[in-house]
Amino acid sequence: KRCAEEWGLKGLKLNGFRHCYSCADHVLLDPLMKLCEKYHLPVIMHVAGDNCMTTPLQFEEMARSYPEVTFIMAHGGNLWLAEDGTDVGARNKNVIVDSTSMEGFRVTHNSKVLPLGHFAMGSDWPLNNLKSIVYNIKRCVPDETAREWALGRAMAQAFGIEWR
Repeated sequence: KRCAEEWGLKGLKLNGFRHCYSCADHVLLDPLMKLCEKYHLPVIMHVAGDNCMTTPLQFEEMARSYPEVTFIMAHGGNLWLAEDGTDVGARNKNVIVDSTSMEGFRVTHNSKVLPLGHFAMGSDWPLNNLKSIVYNIKRCVPDETAREWALGRAMAQAFGIEWR
């Protein structure tokens, strides 16, 4: 509450993999989600499909429980659960799937099947540099409008930043 009211917090990043909790842990996360709902803060969650605690379907449980909160699915379930990540992004209006660590063919696929504004470039991966991430979007998102949304417009909208 203090971060939002006094310090201008713009969003919340959660990583259940690193901190050992499930994306669907209502006892732990509901107080935070209620604050994010109250202050219109988007929530970014680690959902790489790399463990049993942060799957796309667990992420979806929280996103469906808080339909007024924008949820950003970091990694889009990529690794073993990428198809689930795409499905979750397609059926939930408050979900943005981000491209962090996605292979080019998945970037192309998601840019075509997810609604406009629900697929975005992500940079939550320490082994890539920003130039390569931008290049991957420019190379793999064929539609110019979808590319604009993926390269920043979707995230600007999620974080309440004026788009040029």
